[in-house]
Amino acid sequence: SFFLFMKGLVVDTGYKILSGRPYVALYGRLASGEPFLTLHSFRPYFFILESDLEKAQHVEEFETVRVPYRDFHDRPVVQIMVQIPSDVPLLREAFHKEGIQTFEADVPFARRYLIDQGIFAGVEIDGDAEIQDGVRVFFDSVLHPVSVQVPLKVMAIDIETDAVAKKIYSLAFGCGRDQRVLI
Repeated sequence: SFFLFMKGLVVDTGYKILSGRPYVALYGRLASGEPFLTLHSFRPYFFILESDLEKAQHVEEFETVRVPYRDFHDRPVVQIMVQIPSDVPLLREAFHKEGIQTFEADVPFARRYLIDQGIFAGVEIDGDAEIQDGVRVFFDSVLHPVSVQVPLKVMAIDIETDAVAKKIYSLAFGCGRDQRVLI
């Protein structure tokens, strides 16, 4: 493994559960054109009104973090931390059944990480990389938002069907100079 400062563009996101812990997975291309994957340990969370906290604690067990945030009516909120991303919709629904309002409980896990880091697409990766199956993999590296130009290959696909999508009339795709239509 080796230590790098590299710039790249995030082109897809997801998450993995490794040893019971959630990791945000950011897939992308480095400025050199090489593929990369960054994995970041991150806990899923959302917010409820501080005034609902006591009621919420009777619904399910969870961790809380006091935060300086308020809702649009200037009421204080508290951060609700859960173990894995799939716990968020379950707890959100349990809270809603009890009349407890949630905030930002619909933000996808990887997007939440990007928002918290201030990342839109371009990143500078500051960390240790390993090569796995031809991909540079960074574990818990530090990311900084940057503007970067990355050579990407883009493919467009168009499928034409009947009104109920039972019969395919044509498939068309284009990638660079290669464009085809199949009827």
